[in-house]
Amino acid sequence: MHQTQAKTRSQKDAVNLPPRMKAALEQYQKRVWIIKLAEGTLAGIFGIMISYLVVFGLDRMFDTPTLLRVLILLTGMVGMVLFLPLKYYNWVWRHRSLEGIARLLQHKFPRFGDHVLGIVELASSRTDQSASPALVEAAMRQVDAEVAKHNLADAVPNPRHRRWAYAAGIPIILVVIGIVVIPATSRNTFARWLTPWRNVERYTFAQLEGNADRRVVAYAESFDVEARLKEDSPWKPESGEAQYAEQTPIVAERDGATYKFQLPPQTKDGSVALRVGDARRSILVEPKLRPALKDLTAKVQLPDYLQRQEPRIDDIRGGIVNLVKGSTATLEATTTRELSEATLNNRPQKVDGARVMTEPIAVETTTEMHLTWRDRFGLAAREPQVLRFEALDDESPTVALNKLKNNQVVISNEVLAFEIQASDDFGVKRIGLEWTGIANPIHNPEPTSGEKIVSAGTPTADTVTVAATFSPKRESVKPQSLRLRAYAEDYLPNRDRVYSSPLVLHVLTPSEHFKWLVGQMQLWTGAAKDVHDKELQLHQINRELRDLPPETLDDPAQRKRIQEQAAAERANAARLDSLVETGIELVQEAAKNEEFDAEQLEAWGDIIEQLDEIAGQRMPSVADLLSRAAEAPGAPAEPASAGEPTDSEAQESQAAQGQQSSSTKGEPNDSAKVEKY
Repeated sequence: MHQTQAKTRSQKDAVNLPPRMKAALEQYQKRVWIIKLAEGTLAGIFGIMISYLVVFGLDRMFDTPTLLRVLILLTGMVGMVLFLPLKYYNWVWRHRSLEGIARLLQHKFPRFGDHVLGIVELASSRTDQSASPALVEAAMRQVDAEVAKHNLADAVPNPRHRRWAYAAGIPIILVVIGIVVIPATSRNTFARWLTPWRNVERYTFAQLEGNADRRVVAYAESFDVEARLKEDSPWKPESGEAQYAEQTPIVAERDGATYKFQLPPQTKDGSVALRVGDARRSILVEPKLRPALKDLTAKVQLPDYLQRQEPRIDDIRGGIVNLVKGSTATLEATTTRELSEATLNNRPQKVDGARVMTEPIAVETTTEMHLTWRDRFGLAAREPQVLRFEALDDESPTVALNKLKNNQVVISNEVLAFEIQASDDFGVKRIGLEWTGIANPIHNPEPTSGEKIVSAGTPTADTVTVAATFSPKRESVKPQSLRLRAYAEDYLPNRDRVYSSPLVLHVLTPSEHFKWLVGQMQLWTGAAKDVHDKELQLHQINRELRDLPPETLDDPAQRKRIQEQAAAERANAARLDSLVETGIELVQEAAKNEEFDAEQLEAWGDIIEQLDEIAGQRMPSVADLLSRAAEAPGAPAEPASAGEPTDSEAQESQAAQGQQSSSTKGEPNDSAKVEKY
């Protein structure tokens, strides 16, 4: 009950502000709020517009970095994010009551403001309970009258809204002009300014196609850099400029829509700065060596008829590939770097890392192919690898008889041993012998012919040397003269045999062989006698030369005579050597025939041994002495004693006589009828 009475009394004692004063203060409060919030808003707009225009201007000069655009945006947002809330706090929140508004009047009207503040405080919370209500109302009426005399609209502290309006209006006008005149540029700048973290390409009036990806160029080789304008580029400058690192810039004139810059060789990593009008582009450049061939082989599959199952691997880095017709080749190349593509005569080929495997190539005619490759950096070989495929015919085999003489005399029961050598480019299939009798209406009216296989080859036997034998008795060949030849076959279907040069063999019975050999010994004896007679003549001349006085040696004619004598001695010695070799062969031939007795063969052997000793010791020494005598001054050399023949000449005479007696001793009664084959 007591509390209710106190409350009723307080309401009666409360004093309200005069309506006019209250309305004026509330209107003043709203004006302060509007002006100060306008200042903050305009300041924020000014900061935002300025940051936009800064990005717009920088983008016209270069590509503004992302970090710089972020800093510009944050700086421009300071007014809106920081200043506007501060304005609100300082001028709205802190002056939301009439007391706060009354205090603001003190800045413009100090005395009047004090009166208004006192009345507002008195009206809002009457603390002076002893004051008379009538006096309070009188004071309010007095202050209310003063309020009517003052224009509170001019009492806003430091109003700057007009300045901020002008400050914000100018960039807004510039932005609007940009949007109207160059809308694409404005939209691009707005996107780059508002979202600096996005990779939005800078808009330029000179617009370039492509991008600025890293480029790998050939090491220490000049290279081209092209800049191409877009078809709808608003600006097409007449020239552009490119600069590698700190080197001298290169200027190129516009050709259509393209600028082609020829840059010098480089060996170090760097970047190329392109400038075309207001367009800027930086291209990282990395010089690298071109990919080169490390290995190039051909995996050759030979034709089926050659019966070679395993493919042949050929090294073809030289560029020439020799293949037999009908072969198939697959090329395998290894380079120094991982590849992205390879072509053979402009046809794509399989690539696996640094290896290239081509499609099978059928070789029927000679052809030329070009192998090219490109690595993962886009570098190609300096020049294509030129490959020439030579289509070769399967050559005929070759065959020859070795260790067998032509016109050789053979006893019918003798076995001839010799060699056959055959070769072929792709394997010898078969080797054999073939013989044909030489027709003669008297001695051989019915010649004998035959053949036999000596050895079988293999597909990989390119060269074969085999031992062969021929026995007339074993091959059922009757005594006669015949032609013997070897043959070889290779694996080419329907190819005829290839034959060696034929050799003539004379097949004799033991009796015929005996007669023939006696005749040969008679001829050999006659030749030995001629050598002996020639040596006697030379001996006589030697004696004459020995008797010459020493002073005649200076005569050129005598020196020439001595030189000719030395040459004659050497020639006769050579004839004697040949005679000895022939005699040895005749003795060996006689040893094959059982009709010759051992004593006769031994006598012939002794004679040949004596002749060999003469040829090897005495005759060359005489020729050497004569040669020295012809070249040196002084007394002539004495090749023999003055009065008698030398011991060697006596031995030679005895040997010649022994030959005559031994040949006569072994000769049959009908030797005149022996036929020479």
